[in-house]
Amino acid sequence: MDYLGHNETISEKATPEIRSRFKWVVTEMLTNAIKHSGVDACRLSIESDADNLVLEKEDAGVPLSLRDPNGSTQISWPLKDALLPADFQIYQNGIESLLLTATSRTNAVFSVKEVGNSDLPPVSDTLSEHFGLLILAKAADKFEYEYDVQRGINKFRCVFNLKTTDNETQV
Repeated sequence: MDYLGHNETISEKATPEIRSRFKWVVTEMLTNAIKHSGVDACRLSIESDADNLVLEKEDAGVPLSLRDPNGSTQISWPLKDALLPADFQIYQNGIESLLLTATSRTNAVFSVKEVGNSDLPPVSDTLSEHFGLLILAKAADKFEYEYDVQRGINKFRCVFNLKTTDNETQV
């Protein structure tokens, strides 16, 4: 995992802050593979170009299945057409909310929204289980899920923007 592309190391293309977030994502993706996929192996791929660093984990395990925070709605892939288009709150900790936008029967994009409420919800298995997804969504600049129905493959993709804006400086 030290090398990307043509022997370009991550450290040559990414700031220390991006490298740190990248390590969190690698750790969490592999933890999720062990805890949730139900298979013995997964494929981890890393790609980069001038603009982005992309980490993708694939496995042939159990498709993504989530419950909303109150436990009333089960969301499993591939989604039923009746659920589309769909936005779901997956996790809420009183500070931030993890949202999922289903863009098709097989694709979803995760995002984090700051919540103005300081009341913490009751601790439950559902909330703690989805905390890892919150880590992925917060650490990556873009976090997506895709289920390949024909191959039975789960794809989790995290994208890190390597370009800095005029207001940012490389550390």
